[in-house]
Amino acid sequence: MKKYLVALLLAGVVPAIHAQRIELGVTGGGMYYMGDLNPEKLFEFTQPAFGFVYRYNFNNRVAIRSGLLVGNVRGDDLITQYRVERGLNFSSDIYEVSAVAEFNFFDYYTGSTRSYITPYIFGGIGAFMYNPKAVYRSETYVLRNQPAEGVNYILVSGLLPVSVCFPFGIGVKYSVNDFIGLTLEWGMRKTMTDYIDDVHGVYPAHEYYDNGEKKPYPDWVDPGKNYDEGMQRGNSKDNDWYGYAGASVVFRINFRGRARCNEPERIKF
Repeated sequence: MKKYLVALLLAGVVPAIHAQRIELGVTGGGMYYMGDLNPEKLFEFTQPAFGFVYRYNFNNRVAIRSGLLVGNVRGDDLITQYRVERGLNFSSDIYEVSAVAEFNFFDYYTGSTRSYITPYIFGGIGAFMYNPKAVYRSETYVLRNQPAEGVNYILVSGLLPVSVCFPFGIGVKYSVNDFIGLTLEWGMRKTMTDYIDDVHGVYPAHEYYDNGEKKPYPDWVDPGKNYDEGMQRGNSKDNDWYGYAGASVVFRINFRGRARCNEPERIKF
């Protein structure tokens, strides 16, 4: 019986000893989009973004991180000057949850006096919600409610306002003091949708049927009146991307104090 009690006690003590592996924090920075309305320019139309971070450090080199990121992306042909005659614009809020693996190039952990800085890379998977909107003559249109390219999201394609993304990127970690760490990071999200901007394929016919009634397509589908049915509206071969660059402040949980030169550091490979 005593052996079992000792085992239970150790089972409770060991996680407590290594509780400093856990870090919680906040992040803030900028989010931007790349797609049919901005195929080339990094950081174009960068918008504020913020979120929350949870990190579990397996050792000095490997960690997993999960988090919530909230931001906004947008594009405008008249500003990026990519296809001025097309004249389209959009904006969409982004709500992302993700889980990524991090690999530190050098030994690192928050609170160390020796291993207090390292570059790192990360990659993983996430999911995000989006809801593109466009402004035309001071009116805002929710694009998911409009068959802009002859596609009714609900009845035809069944597209949901949620998609999968694959975050990856680089960053630098720095231990500020015994229990606070600072991270600078830049990364991209490869997504599984081409509808963040609601621009995908070709222009539809100038009229469509709604419950048996023939209606003209809204003017914002082709603001410049420069295109005919079947002409290229977007690039259907490439999905949309979005990126995030920002800083995170994390707090090491249940810290035991800053490690000195003669103290053992965390478990290494």
